[in-house]
Amino acid sequence: MIKYLAGIGIVLLLLAAVVTNSYAAATPTATATRVDDRTFIFDASNSPCKWRYCTFSWRYYGPGVNRLGGTLGFGSIVTYTFSQPGFYWVVVTETEFCAPLAKTSCPGTTQVPVIAI
Repeated sequence: MIKYLAGIGIVLLLLAAVVTNSYAAATPTATATRVDDRTFIFDASNSPCKWRYCTFSWRYYGPGVNRLGGTLGFGSIVTYTFSQPGFYWVVVTETEFCAPLAKTSCPGTTQVPVIAI
């Protein structure tokens, strides 16, 4: 009986690991391309979208911005001009459904550092 319960426990642990990995949100990939001193093009169009209806939102943190950050925009490609020079962290959040038929969404984030001069 103990061997049987131990076997079931191992199977459940393996199943949980597989389900967790296969239904986790994809981590977006993002690049920043400088257009001029303070203008950048942020691109996450090569990010994996495992299921469907992936959306992207962009925020920045740095000089002159409160702890909640500022909004850069929405979409896989965004162009933004910073109002003042400084070091900024730009965070892109990719939101997609957690599984093929899920009604809940799973966000994944990544950060891109930029220096506006």
